[in-house]
Amino acid sequence: SADEFPSAEIDVAHADLHVLRLRPCDGRLQIRRGTTVALFQLWRLHAATQRLMVAKLEKERKRVGVSACLLGEACRYDGRSKPCAMVRDVLSKFVEFVPICPECECGLGCPRVAMDLYRDDGNDEIRMTAKDGVEHGPQMREWIARKLPELKDLAGFVLKARSPSCGIGDAKLNGGPECTDGLFAAALRREYPLMVLRNEESFATEADCALFVKQLEDVALLQRVEACVRDLLANSPACHDWDHTLRVWNNAKRIAAMTKAAHPDMPLDETLVSVAALMHDIGRPQELADQGKTNHAVYGAELCLKLLPKLGVDDAS
Repeated sequence: SADEFPSAEIDVAHADLHVLRLRPCDGRLQIRRGTTVALFQLWRLHAATQRLMVAKLEKERKRVGVSACLLGEACRYDGRSKPCAMVRDVLSKFVEFVPICPECECGLGCPRVAMDLYRDDGNDEIRMTAKDGVEHGPQMREWIARKLPELKDLAGFVLKARSPSCGIGDAKLNGGPECTDGLFAAALRREYPLMVLRNEESFATEADCALFVKQLEDVALLQRVEACVRDLLANSPACHDWDHTLRVWNNAKRIAAMTKAAHPDMPLDETLVSVAALMHDIGRPQELADQGKTNHAVYGAELCLKLLPKLGVDDAS
């Protein structure tokens, strides 16, 4: 029935670049530019799957930090807010937001004198200096040190672009063209390397929101796999312990990133690469225990098939 579909026309690209155009009409859907019934049924199946995914996401929402000004809170330096409709009105349906304003929470007040980031020659530490010359870096860093432990359960963070505290690689440095991470964003990167960090400019469409939620799910899976592997390798010798697995994992991610950059059109599931790297040696403890009678690669593969469903990986994924 027509109420299963959006009210607006939808263009669905065919594999050979022909277009299937669907639109409600008198309680039925008209199909123009003739195409196969099979493709139409595939589109219906995709729509149904999307509805199921939305229902699941609304039920199982991840906790995500967000710069409070993006939700409409008046906490910016000028006493105003900077709401992002796509974050506030769309992404909020699928995640549980935890609003935070680093400047306000560290005690700088609102409104406040605008700040910039500076780095002196020969000194790696970045200063956060207000335009009236007052240095606020130590105050911000003290608050960050207290706040970070409270954020360990967050799956991701949506940060304000170009902010001296929240900018992700786009906060102005020394007032010139060079940019860096804001102090708070830099601390999140260091403390929680798996946390998915994005700024509001990453969310131009609903598809961007869906991609972000998918990335949250991928990170949650990797966290579960990591905990499982750490436990399995707890008593392994140094040559095959967690540190060895971590080196393999980091190398695999670098190779995947280089491959993706060199071949942008090549399908590459980076989560699958990470899971394979993390679990590549889980059969090794059994091989060591029976002095080589077990082939660790074969046993590890069999063990993966038993463990992955318990970690939330089903046949479909």
